[in-house]
Amino acid sequence: MAFILPNGQPKMRNTTKELRGWLSENCSTPGSRLPPERALGKVLEVSRTEVRKSLSQLEADGCITRHVGRGTFVANKPTSLLTPNSLTALINCTGPHNAMIARLILEPELAHMAALHATVNQITRMQLLATNIRKADN
Repeated sequence: MAFILPNGQPKMRNTTKELRGWLSENCSTPGSRLPPERALGKVLEVSRTEVRKSLSQLEADGCITRHVGRGTFVANKPTSLLTPNSLTALINCTGPHNAMIARLILEPELAHMAALHATVNQITRMQLLATNIRKADN
């Protein structure tokens, strides 16, 4: 949905930002159920399609949760996983063995993602590097 500025140019609305503001004023308690999409569209004066797009973004951001047949709810606020104390504790209990296990779990998935998204130039460069490595004496 667009507004018309004084110079005649359309100004795009940020429905997600407006919905986020509406939620903070009206449904700030975690677990609160949101009104149906049609009702939110009427409140914000936007189409249901715009509401759905904004709700998808809010869900991706972790602000809401949606359950088919049950409705849309305000999500629990995530707590920070790394506080200064927990980071120090993590450093103190992590050793080479733990690091290697983490690498064995993460690196194959990362390599898979890199291979799927690599450009032709990146693949060519990797092939050249592999050839140079095989030719190296040490």
